[in-house]
Amino acid sequence: MPPIDLTGSFSDATWISSAVSSVADNPGIFLFSCLLFIGTVAYKISPPLSPRTQLEQLNHDIDDIWTLFNEYESGDNDRRRATYVRLKQIQIDACVFEICLLQAKKADASWSQYFSSTKKVYLEARAFCKEIDAIRIDVNIVNMKSKQQRFCDEKRAYEGGNETLVSK
Repeated sequence: MPPIDLTGSFSDATWISSAVSSVADNPGIFLFSCLLFIGTVAYKISPPLSPRTQLEQLNHDIDDIWTLFNEYESGDNDRRRATYVRLKQIQIDACVFEICLLQAKKADASWSQYFSSTKKVYLEARAFCKEIDAIRIDVNIVNMKSKQQRFCDEKRAYEGGNETLVSK
């Protein structure tokens, strides 16, 4: 077993304790440290702040929901068709948002046009992300119900198969 290096851990402990004592002695550094920590945490959990990032999130959500939708095993064709049409409309709107952002970057667009179009893209893309989350929940519920039904049918078939074997 290799020897334990106590001097290395002691110097780390000294550094940490001196940093903590300097933060405790100076309220300005303490306030700055708290704001930095809170800002970092808030940034990580907040929604994307730029319209481009929000649009990328929307496109990612669309790809995810299509994967989930392709596993959709509902016998209710009307509901499946309505979900399909709504997802296609959201894809079309995402393309419109992309065009809107590209047109806002043109040199002949005024600042007010730029800010109004990017604000519109951000807010509507965010609303569509929330709508996709609601659709995702509905699709998951339908998928789980169909899996449950399939498992019940398999169980009944297996139990029925055992009864015929036992009765012979």
